[in-house]
This record gives sequence, structure tokens and C-alpha cells, in this order.
Amino acid sequence: MIDPKELRIFNWIEYEGKPNKVLAIHSPAPHKNPALDGKCMIEINPPDSFFVPVDDISPIPLTEEWLTRFGFEKATDAIGGYWSPSFDTNTVGLRWEFGEHIDTFRDIYWSYCVSGTYNVKAKYVHQLQNAIFVLLGKELELKP
Repeated sequence: MIDPKELRIFNWIEYEGKPNKVLAIHSPAPHKNPALDGKCMIEINPPDSFFVPVDDISPIPLTEEWLTRFGFEKATDAIGGYWSPSFDTNTVGLRWEFGEHIDTFRDIYWSYCVSGTYNVKAKYVHQLQNAIFVLLGKELELKP
């Protein structure tokens, strides 16, 4: 389960083993179905959207496959990890490193550089999306 306070519209989540995009987040409210009464509901699955309780969704682990789907490329320099040419400018650079050399929990760290380095720990796709939106004001889109 994901804490609904971590979700934003357009985050990717998992429902019934498949990735889905969040379209809306509804606060807990009375519902005619007692099993859904007082539950936070998430609208997913464009274009044929439907609502599911937040208890029924899961975070998507951030993997090399997801980084590639978002346009990150494997870095060939000595630092390693993945970098994003979409966000790489003279002042901004993004790099993800898988944590086997950082700690034993295999977390993923994101380095964000603007006259310095910020390290953000993220294990899930929605956390990566949220970090990029907060720090850069941009949505992380899947590449065709």
C-alpha cells in the first residue's frame, strides 16, 4: 500500500500486477458500498478510467527498466549509474545510482546538481516522479 499523501496526479502505481497512471485522488468520503465507506479512492487507467481504494494499489519498484522507459541512459563514465539527457544542461544534471556500492539496502539515490549536489533516496517510481517535479517543476514522461 502507498500512503495517499505521497501520491500526485500522473504518478505511476501498480494495480493487480499492472502499471497504471493516477488520474485523480479522492479524499475519504461516505460510500454506498460499506467496504469503500471512508476510504481514499484513486482514479486510474486512462483512457477507460475507474476508481480503486488506495489500499488496493502498490508502489512500483524503481528499476533499470523504468529508468530507461523515462529516457535515462546508462552512464559510461567512471561514476556509473544512469543519467538523463533530457535534463542535462550546463547547470542541471540528473544521475541515478543503484545502491550496491552506497549501502546494503540496494536503495537508489538520485543526484541533482545546481551549483552543488543533492542526494535523494527513492525506491519507487512515484518517488522519482515526485522528486523531479519538486526540484525541477517538470513531469517525468515515459519515452515512446
